[in-house]
Amino acid sequence: MNGNLIMKTMRSMSLLNTDATPASFWITHPDNSFVGNHAGGSDRYGFWYDLQNHAMGPSANRNICSRNSRVGEFRNNTAHSCGRYGLRIFHDMVPREYPCRSIKRDFSKPDDPYHKNRPITANFHNYTSFKCGRNGAIAGKVGVVKFNNFKTADHQSAGIEFSEAH
Repeated sequence: MNGNLIMKTMRSMSLLNTDATPASFWITHPDNSFVGNHAGGSDRYGFWYDLQNHAMGPSANRNICSRNSRVGEFRNNTAHSCGRYGLRIFHDMVPREYPCRSIKRDFSKPDDPYHKNRPITANFHNYTSFKCGRNGAIAGKVGVVKFNNFKTADHQSAGIEFSEAH
């Protein structure tokens, strides 16, 4: 998605639970491109990476592991005046070579202990957020996730908050 403007995303109390916490950009698989988009005035989130263990619903597939998949391009995006978060990464984002395989430390290879399923770096570039109800950006459990050239201002709680980094 490139060059979009989404304004005043409103919640609904009559549909799914996730409809009560809407996002202007609701992302359920991270390997997508978001460049030059603007989210303004959402009741909850501007950009929401809502990553589950596996694809659910009509597309259910145990071979799709969103939480550990490669992250596509995220560059030059803006979120402002969102009710809670401009950018939310939830639940986990731990990208690695083989998303559905576990990561096990191999003590026999101290130079590359995760050689059987290496982590992949997820880069988020040139994000701007301001006047959100809680944070400009918040992340739950993340692996090698880099926020590059983030600009946040005038949020209620914090510019950027991480719960757990691995």
